[in-house]
Amino acid sequence: MGIAMLDAVHTVLVTMEAILSLPGSWTQGATARDASGRPCDPCSPDAVSRCLYGALEHATPDEATRDAVDDFLHSVWDLAPSSLNDDMTTEHETVLARLRQARIAAFARTRPLTLTLDAA
Repeated sequence: MGIAMLDAVHTVLVTMEAILSLPGSWTQGATARDASGRPCDPCSPDAVSRCLYGALEHATPDEATRDAVDDFLHSVWDLAPSSLNDDMTTEHETVLARLRQARIAAFARTRPLTLTLDAA
């Protein structure tokens, strides 16, 4: 994955964190839910909560970026986002912590590591 796509992945992960930041903004068992708790399209203006994939779909501008983010999450977590999201033991805080982990990993891969040695 190139630097430009990793930058796009990082941007999407930041957006996903924002979408899911409040406990009531995250859901399980549906990609999105309206205020009455009924499943709805994650891009619908009626959506008030989303799962990880719903947040991904809402945050991505195109299918190629969506696929890149999905692949990246699989590689960083060694777990499908849907498996994490819909495991009944998963809590909102866990989802945010995993997104933060992925965001940091994406950022780190776009920035070269520079070491400097002080002369003694």
